Amino acid sequence: PEATVGRAYHTFSFASFEYDPDELTFILKAKAEMERLQTTTGLNKEGTFHPNAIHYSAVPWLTFTDMKHPTNMRSGDSVPKISTGKYFREGEKLMLPISVTCHHGLMDGYHVAKFIESLDL
Repeated sequence: PEATVGRAYHTFSFASFEYDPDELTFILKAKAEMERLQTTTGLNKEGTFHPNAIHYSAVPWLTFTDMKHPTNMRSGDSVPKISTGKYFREGEKLMLPISVTCHHGLMDGYHVAKFIESLDL
């Protein structure tokens, strides 16, 4: 997975997290990479933007109903982008805004719906 990692003074860096089937190993490696990025400057674009990646982004400061991601269709950008916003209560339910941007050649609305259904607790 690839994501943005926030830093002090409201800057951010791109990050790439290598998948590991062992959940604890994955989490520990991801935390170490996030800590490393806290000490860097710039966007850290080297080693990111893999064609088989998924870009994740969280905007926990606001609730949204839609989010648009910039894409460069001339460059063949078909990386899925998943963003979450600030959670909120709606009656007894805890709600989390989710935006999924994907290329139709990669997946259909059915697949997006199944993904979102899998998050419904």
